[in-house]
Formats: sequence, C-alpha cells, structure tokens
Amino acid sequence: MAPKNIALFGATGMTGKVILAQALDAGYNVSVLVLDPAPLPTDKKLARIVVGDVLNKSDVSKTVEGQDAVIIVLGKGADLAFVNWDIAKVPSHFLPVTEDHVRMYQVLKDSGLDYVAVLPPLIAGYNVTVLVRDPARLPANKKPTRIVVGDVLNKSDVSKTVEGQDAVIIVLGTGADLGPTTMMSTGTQNIVEAMKEHGIRKVVGCMSSLVNWDITKVPSHYLPVTEDHVRMYQVLKGSGLDYVAVLPPYVAANKPLTKDYTIKVDERGGDVISVHDLSHFFLRCLTTSEYDGKRIALSRDYS
Repeated sequence: MAPKNIALFGATGMTGKVILAQALDAGYNVSVLVLDPAPLPTDKKLARIVVGDVLNKSDVSKTVEGQDAVIIVLGKGADLAFVNWDIAKVPSHFLPVTEDHVRMYQVLKDSGLDYVAVLPPLIAGYNVTVLVRDPARLPANKKPTRIVVGDVLNKSDVSKTVEGQDAVIIVLGTGADLGPTTMMSTGTQNIVEAMKEHGIRKVVGCMSSLVNWDITKVPSHYLPVTEDHVRMYQVLKGSGLDYVAVLPPYVAANKPLTKDYTIKVDERGGDVISVHDLSHFFLRCLTTSEYDGKRIALSRDYS
C-alpha cells in the first residue's frame, strides 16, 4: 500500500519547503520536526508539528511515530551533490559538508531500511555577504545574508566582509567612468590580503575580455580601465589562491539565461554574453576546480 503519512526532516530549508508544499498538495499527511515553526506555511494544515531538534532522540521519535515513510533533507544552506565525487576532487570550501553527507549516506546504506539516496544537482541557495557603498541600490526582493556598508579601498571593511566566508566573487567596476583608476586592482589586493587573513582560498574575479588583447591594440578610450584590469589580474595570478579570472566581452542585460555558452581558456572569445549566463558561470566556478588558475572567456550567439 502506498504511504499516506510522511515525516519530513528539513521542512524549512530551501528544498524542504518545496517538498512540503508538493506533499501537502498531493494529499499526504505530513509531520515535521523544526527548530522554528515560523517559516512553515500558514495556508495549509500539517498533520503534526514537533518543535525540537534532530539531535534529540526523543524529538525525532515523536516525529516518526505513526508514519509510513520518512523524507530527510537536512542541510546547512546550499544543496550539494558531491557524494558521487572522488573526495580528493571536492572543492576545499565544500569538503566539511561533503564529508558529513558521505557519513549520512553510510548511515542509510547500513541501516537495513528501504532507502533511496537522492543526489541533486547543485542548486543556488548561498548565504551571501556583500560590501557596498550604497545599500539602497541592492534588489528589494532578494536580501543578502549580511550587508557591510563601506569601501573596497578600506581594508577593515573588506576584512569584515570576507570573515566567515567560504569563497569570494569580485565584480568591481567603474561604471561609465573610463578614466585612469587603480580602484579595482587596489580593491582586489585588499580582498586577497583579507582572504589570506581569514584562511579562504577560492576567488572568482571579473575583468574585461580586453585583458586577453595585445595592450597596444586596445582602443584608447578603454585603455585606462584595461590597464587596471591587467593589474587586477596580476594581483590574482600572484596571490597563491585558487583564483579564476573571468574575462567577459560585452555583457548584455537583455539576453536570457541559457546555461549553455562557449568557454575558452587563455584565449579570446566571442562578442557578447548575457549578464545571467555570466552570473551562472561565477556560481559554477564555486563548485569545481576545473578553471582554477585560468583566464576564462565566455560568449554565446543569442540570435
């Protein structure tokens, strides 16, 4: 007989919320164990809510009692799928969580129960800390985990931002100002120093595709910014960190997310990449060491 009563562990996490909604819509009687019931949906009735901790055996027993099946989606933020990887190739910033996922899998494997271990593809769901001068320009519908109001040229501000992170993405720019600058290279140097201070190795930096050009052939109006991008690249290259230098061409805001684009290593690419595909690649770099220490050109034909 198909199960009707389900215990769900991890119901308030990113994936758990989706599973809970779909289970309730399908007519299952769902019991959950949560530390905080506030994030649970108020428009749908759960069979039982146990407020407690999965580390407390009594709380777990109360949740499981009377159920036909159990779904476990415990996690610490992003949903990961590295259990199938060679552990030696898992990016270092994901290694501690992956090691516990492996232990979790072994528990299920040795349990003697009818288990299914689902290893999802990587899903965005990061805890993001940002350093900005003007927080009013941040998106209103997406709130970062932490907002540091300050300046990338201020080492203290940079250190506060980097502290406690697993990886860093750098997308500094000067906007419409194409005049001489050292802001991007100096800011990157401050970031590199802060990363070393706090023991962080992974960094993805965005520069311009003109870094791959012969500097004598760069159009004169782009030369000052390109020169600082070159300095920024040299800072990353000499940092000793696990860096990826992403060198996009024209970045188009009006082109779609395709997740399917051309990647060229240490050579010039095409003429355009959408801001959405560019962002997709930044996050992709956080989950692989394939591009570490390389200059990457991205492009796509959107016609």
